[in-house]
Amino acid sequence: MESVLKKSRFMIKNWWLPLLVGVLFILVGAWTISTPVKSYMSLAIIFASFMFVSGIFQLIFSINNRNEIDDWGWHFAGAMFDFVVGAVLFFNPAVTMVVLHLSMPFILCSKALPPSVLHST
Repeated sequence: MESVLKKSRFMIKNWWLPLLVGVLFILVGAWTISTPVKSYMSLAIIFASFMFVSGIFQLIFSINNRNEIDDWGWHFAGAMFDFVVGAVLFFNPAVTMVVLHLSMPFILCSKALPPSVLHST
């Protein structure tokens, strides 16, 4: 029985990856607690960058699939919104820090819902 446990424990490949991720989370958490203003600024920049890049990718997707998607205009409008808001937030970090706590939950929840829920009749 003991040999089976030893054998199965060593069969797990890359066992160190979850350990590394855990250590990184602990280090980032400690840095966040020790420097809250810098952490919030970093989060604001990351969020604005994500919005900007997400808008670019959504624009590419919507333009490439304009003939295959029935409601192409809505996809394009959402992509333009993300692109413009991302650009404004990226180039104005002070604005991003003010609106981050208000906009982030709304944007993440709207992205999490599948289109079928949003477009149901």
